[in-house]
Amino acid sequence: MSKRQFDKVDRRPVLKADFEDTMKQRLLAPKGEIKSETRTPSKAELALNWAVMLLVLATACVPAGAQTIGDSLVVSSSRVTVAENGDTATYTVKLSAEPGRVIAVRLEPAPAPPGLITVRPHQMLFDRRNWNIPQTVTVTGVDNDDFGDRMVTVTHTASGGKGAASVEVTIKDDELPPLPTVSLSVAPNPVVEGGSVTVTGHLSSALPSSVTIPLVLTAGTAEAGDYGALAGIAIAAGQTAATGTIGTVEDADRDDETFTVSLGMLPALVTAGSPSSVEVTIEDDDTAGSPSSVEVMIKDDDMAGIGLSPPSLHIRGCGTAAYTILLLSQPKAEVTVTVESDAPDVATTSPARLVFTPENWNRGRKVTVTTRIGGIASIVHRASSSDPGYDAASLTRTLRVVVGEGAPTLFAAPWQARFGRSHATQVLEGIAGRIAAQPKAGVDGSRSIAAHREVTSSSFALTGEEVLDGSMQSVWGRSSGLHFRGRERALVLDGEVRTATVGADRWRGQSQMGLALSRGLGKGEYGGGCSGRIRASLTSVVPYASLQALERLKLWGALGYGTGKVTFRPKVGDRYKADLTWTMAVAGLRGQRATFAGGRLRPCPCGDFGRVVDADDLGEDGRSCGVGLRRDPAPVQAGGELARHAR
Repeated sequence: MSKRQFDKVDRRPVLKADFEDTMKQRLLAPKGEIKSETRTPSKAELALNWAVMLLVLATACVPAGAQTIGDSLVVSSSRVTVAENGDTATYTVKLSAEPGRVIAVRLEPAPAPPGLITVRPHQMLFDRRNWNIPQTVTVTGVDNDDFGDRMVTVTHTASGGKGAASVEVTIKDDELPPLPTVSLSVAPNPVVEGGSVTVTGHLSSALPSSVTIPLVLTAGTAEAGDYGALAGIAIAAGQTAATGTIGTVEDADRDDETFTVSLGMLPALVTAGSPSSVEVTIEDDDTAGSPSSVEVMIKDDDMAGIGLSPPSLHIRGCGTAAYTILLLSQPKAEVTVTVESDAPDVATTSPARLVFTPENWNRGRKVTVTTRIGGIASIVHRASSSDPGYDAASLTRTLRVVVGEGAPTLFAAPWQARFGRSHATQVLEGIAGRIAAQPKAGVDGSRSIAAHREVTSSSFALTGEEVLDGSMQSVWGRSSGLHFRGRERALVLDGEVRTATVGADRWRGQSQMGLALSRGLGKGEYGGGCSGRIRASLTSVVPYASLQALERLKLWGALGYGTGKVTFRPKVGDRYKADLTWTMAVAGLRGQRATFAGGRLRPCPCGDFGRVVDADDLGEDGRSCGVGLRRDPAPVQAGGELARHAR
């Protein structure tokens, strides 16, 4: 029997239509002859080849889910802190022991609350080569409109879910909560002369330190000697109310008299609420003679009713506020009080229903008011009970919602006017270039454009070949930057606007029609009395057209509309966000000056001329708060331009 020795075997399978594998082998015979032959392997060999390939693929791709690495995952810090304005924090992750195979670690922030942070990367891979090399994780805070610090847990889960570690991320809030409001109430009112009245100062929320509320007493029909003095009310830290007393003097006058208690110059920690002043009536108790008998009426003070503290609210801008509700007397059965706003678009309340028992009737219950837009809403409280005294009791109070004084009405309009005009100028410069251009097939550009960064003052144009109907189509783009600095009264403005525009147009005969889409970004600062930063964005669409009316005269026009956002961030005070709307209308003519020479009208070498009439308008409406800021349309402006051409 001859003995054959395998010199080299090619194991790579070749797929055929009948799914058979073929292989070429070199065989060494006993006599030293070298032969080659091609044969089809058996089904057993084919099955063995595929089994080996699947085993290799499974070993390389399937993660080590059965390996528990919870104790081997090393995180450099279990707690990090970031600010919500884009601040970042980092920590590292590695393994404490060499793994037997590739370990995938997935990083996931907690699903609730969502959108507070971003985590990069989302997944890490560790193997025998890099298991002890720390890999960096970057956590970035995302801006939000909520007040107060928040906390999110980032979970690190190993492949298979059998190993996990977590990092707590604290997001520091960069927004200041609204200032507490202070309001006044007086009891009893009216007061019998010779008696005393109690003045109560109410805070919408407690302060961490004590505060003194100054008061001003103003005489009405009463004289200065008819009542005592009260300079102010001191409210202790952590408290929401305090009282002071004003005495009255009994005199010989027989008329009722009045004086007013008002808030004085408030400290910076609080702002005025409503009511900020209360008129007090002093009832006269003098009679013409001495009566032979006196009728005395004892008034029951256990009357059913609903008490509110404070009796009204003055909320600064959009946000939330709270007041306390309780019963004025002990009921004989459970009392249900429903709370309802007559203007839900202005303010809503929570909860909508409160239950008082004979045991907790005098324990104050908190009601939260959430405002939506400026206006006035009445919060109606209705009681129902099997106790006849509380079956028909009702009380109505008015909640006044006023937009906060922090809205930047003084500097918003001047800055947005310059931003809108700058955006219009940059868009029109690109369109004017298209109006003046002559259609020419090919690619034209003033600068190269890199996709990964913005290039200032760059442009391109791509024009196709003329089609059967005689028309030509072009695609073009342009980016530009513009800086402005100005002063309006005592206000100093400094800003930068960058605009990127892409468009398409079509020439046919003597006419041209096109459409441009622009994106403008603005940033700047303002100062003079108040200071802060401004950020704005605007997306606009501008259709345009031109017509060669005469040989040397071209008419053209454009209309524009856009929307965007603007954010004002004062150095001190609340941040303000608003929506923008922008409109523009432009009409103009372009031509070439001519001279009469040699009996013919010839182009003048002095250059082209153009006349443009344009007006643009930028309007701004506050988002959610309903604050309106609007600039009147710019007056119609006419301008000329002269372009000289080298000959």
